[in-house]
Amino acid sequence: MNEVDRIGDDRRKETPVIGEAGSGCRCCCNKYNLHTTGFLSIFAEKISTFPPMKRLLPSAIVSIVALLTWGCGHNNEHEHHSEAEESEMHDGHEHEHEHEGEDAEEGDHDHDSDEIVLSPEDAERFGVGVEAAVVAPFNNVVRTGGDVTASASDVSMISAPTSGRLQLNAGISVGSKIAGGQTIGRISATGVSGGDVNAAAKATLDAAKRELDRVKPLLEDGLVTRKDYYEALSAYEAAKAAYSPAAASGIVKATKGGVINELAATDGQIVTQGETIAIVGGEGSLTLRALLPSSEASFLPQITNAVISLPDGSILDLADAGGKLMSKSAAGASATPGYVPVYFTFNNSGNMITPGNAVEVWLYGAADGSAISVPDEAVTEQMGQHFVYVKVDDHGYRKTPVTLGRGNGRRYEIVSGIAEGDSIVTRGTTFVRLAETKGAVPEGHHHH
Repeated sequence: MNEVDRIGDDRRKETPVIGEAGSGCRCCCNKYNLHTTGFLSIFAEKISTFPPMKRLLPSAIVSIVALLTWGCGHNNEHEHHSEAEESEMHDGHEHEHEHEGEDAEEGDHDHDSDEIVLSPEDAERFGVGVEAAVVAPFNNVVRTGGDVTASASDVSMISAPTSGRLQLNAGISVGSKIAGGQTIGRISATGVSGGDVNAAAKATLDAAKRELDRVKPLLEDGLVTRKDYYEALSAYEAAKAAYSPAAASGIVKATKGGVINELAATDGQIVTQGETIAIVGGEGSLTLRALLPSSEASFLPQITNAVISLPDGSILDLADAGGKLMSKSAAGASATPGYVPVYFTFNNSGNMITPGNAVEVWLYGAADGSAISVPDEAVTEQMGQHFVYVKVDDHGYRKTPVTLGRGNGRRYEIVSGIAEGDSIVTRGTTFVRLAETKGAVPEGHHHH
C-alpha cells in the first residue's frame, strides 16, 4: 500500500458518509465515501514532508480533486436554484387557479349578450332620462302644411314721400327686420322726366312768401286793399302745403317696426308720390293658415288646436303661445282649390318665427281612445325598422323594436313592442345608441 492509500484508509473512519446528518453535499466523491475538504487538508499536510521531486504527482492529484470539488459546489447551487424556481412555478400555477375561480364567480354577474351597458354616472353626465310608459288619451291628428303671416292689425305700409327714382339701402329685402323710423332708401328726381317737383314747389313757396311780405306793410299804409292781402296769403299757404321738407329730402322711412313681408317697388324703379314701396308685418301677433286637404274635410268640426314646426327644428304648440282658432269654414276652399284653409292667431313672443315662412302643421282634433305613446325623440330608425330603448336595470338597456301608430308632432302612438310600466329612454337616446354601437362597457362590468 502506497502512502496515499494509507492516508485515505487511516482517515476514512473520521470522514462523515455522504447522506448522513452533518455530511457535505452530494458530488462525484460519493463513490469514495470521503469528505472532500477533510481529505484535501490531510493530503496536503502529508505531501509537504515529501522530497521535492516526489511531490509532483501528489500535487497534481490535489489540483484535480480541487476542480472536482468546485464543480460539485456549482452543480449543487444550480440544483438549489432549480428547486426554488420549480416552487415558484407551482405557487404561480395555484395563483392562476385562484384567479380563474374569481373570474368564474364574477362571470355569474355578467349582462346578457343583447344588453347595452351604461353606468348611472355616464347616463347622468350625458343627460339620459327615462319615463314610464302609460296608457293615456291620444288626440286625432291630421298632418299638413301651411304658412305664417303677420296679423292684419299689425301690418303697415311704407309709401313714397315724393316722385322720382328709388334707391334702397343695402340689406333691405323681403324678410328683413326693421325698426320704426328706420330709413330704408331714398328717392331722387334727378334725371327724371318732368323735373324735380320738390324743387319747383320750393320755388313757388319762396315766391309766395316774398309776395306776402311785400303786401303786408302796404295794407297797413292803405295802399292795397284787404282783398289783395288775402290773395297773397292764400297763395303762400297753398305753396307751403305743396312743399314738404321731408319729401324734398327724398328719405323713405318705416312708420312701424317689424318684418318686410313684401317689396312693392324694386331698387332703381321710378315711383310717384304716395305709391306703396313696402308692406311691413309686425312680429307681436301672427296668423297661421293651415291647409287641410279637402279629403279630410270631415275632420273640420274636431279641430281645436295646432302644432307647428319652427325653423330651428323645434316644435311650437299654439296653445302655449296664446293661440286661438279664428276660422275653419269649408267656404274658404274656393280660394285654395283642393284645400280648406284653417286660421289661427298666436303671439310671437321672442320672435320665434318670421312672417312669410312655410311651416309643417299638425291639426289637433278630439281625443280618440287611449294608447301608449312616447316622445318623438325616444324613437330611432334603423334599416326601416323603429326602435326604443328600455331601461332594464341600473346599468342595462335593451333595444326594443316597436310598431308605430299615429304621430301628433310631439309623440308617437305605440301599437306594439312595449308594455305599460316599461322605463323608456326619452332623453339622451343618441348616447345610448352610441353605447350600443361602440360596445361601451363601464368600469367594473363585463359585457360579453
